[in-house]
Amino acid sequence: AREGIAPGRLITANRDAIDLCAGVVVHPLPAAHKQIEQDFDGFLRFLGYVICHGGKRYLHTGDTCAHACLIERARELGPIDVAFLPVNECNYFRDRAGIIGNMSIREAFGFAEEIGAGTVVPMHYDMFAPNQAYREEIQIVYDKIRPPFHLRFDPVDL
Repeated sequence: AREGIAPGRLITANRDAIDLCAGVVVHPLPAAHKQIEQDFDGFLRFLGYVICHGGKRYLHTGDTCAHACLIERARELGPIDVAFLPVNECNYFRDRAGIIGNMSIREAFGFAEEIGAGTVVPMHYDMFAPNQAYREEIQIVYDKIRPPFHLRFDPVDL
């Protein structure tokens, strides 16, 4: 209520599907910064979501590293039509500087292949200068490895 939202309007997301409104169902799934974390009550600290709407499934992982549990849950909720995946890798130098990264480009592409995503929209690659990937870098890797999904930087009309 401190933020001006009536308590009755808050929905706690953890593991169960949430019917937001007619035709929109949201499925929480775990997100991980290397490990999946829970609080003392067993609630996941970090979440991503599969949003089902209009006969399509959209995966928004939020900030996360690739993790077997996340891959498994995304497969269960699939097929995933569009996956929004964070591409600003975790590595030794970023860890040492206290920067929390996510998936590398190749990890994101491998993740997308494992869950059978139809389209990938990279995200978070250009948010912070010390933790960025370049759009051109993402495109080059895509063009070189030719994964079985479409790559889109502009998510309009997905």
